[in-house]
Order: sequence, then structure tokens, then C-alpha cells
Amino acid sequence: MSDWAYDTFLQYLPSFIENQMTIDGVLYHPTFLYESVWNLIIFALLIYLRRVNPLRGDIFLTYVMGYSVGRFFIEGMRTDSLYVVGNLRTAQLISIVLIIVSLVLMYLNPKKHWVTVQYNGKKRK
Repeated sequence: MSDWAYDTFLQYLPSFIENQMTIDGVLYHPTFLYESVWNLIIFALLIYLRRVNPLRGDIFLTYVMGYSVGRFFIEGMRTDSLYVVGNLRTAQLISIVLIIVSLVLMYLNPKKHWVTVQYNGKKRK
């Protein structure tokens, strides 16, 4: 984020929050906050999907895909990451793999009829 964006962003925050985001004079992103907000958004989406009555497993795959999308972008803001190749972090690589696997399974399930039972909120017997 540019200095102008930080200055604009920080003017709306109390000074004690700005002090907590600064370490040795360097301002860092509150990635834990971003991840918490993203998880709440994913939770709301999953609760909504329960009402749509999807096929069994679609809610889980939506969670895996949604969490991985958020993790991919938030991981790019962290400063303590393990890198795999170049600027690609390990968590970002795993997120890409999980997004692709989730999308493939959600696409193939209706076509291959692996699961034909819809989610109804009750345990299977």
C-alpha cells in the first residue's frame, strides 16, 4: 500500500491501534484482523448455502475454496512466510491447489453423480 493510502487509512483509526500496527517505526498490515473478517464472511456464506439445499459435500468444498482464496491474498501481506519458488509462498501454493481441487470436485460431482443426496441438515444413517 502506498504511503498516501496508509495516511488516508490511518486518519480514521485511534492512535492506540496505529501504535499496535507499528513495529520499529514500520507499519504492518493487521493480517489477523483481515483473516478474522474473511472467516466471518465465509461463515455467513455457508449459513446461507445451507438454505439452498446443495448436494452433500458442496458446503465443505465451498469452505475449503473460500478459505483458500482469502488465505492466498492475506498470505501475500505477511512478512514471516516460507517461500517455495521466487515470490510464491508455501501457503499460497497450497491455497492454489485446494482451490483447483475444490472447483474440479464441485464441477464433476453433478456430472459423475458421485453424490446424489442433497444436504438437509440431518445426519446420514
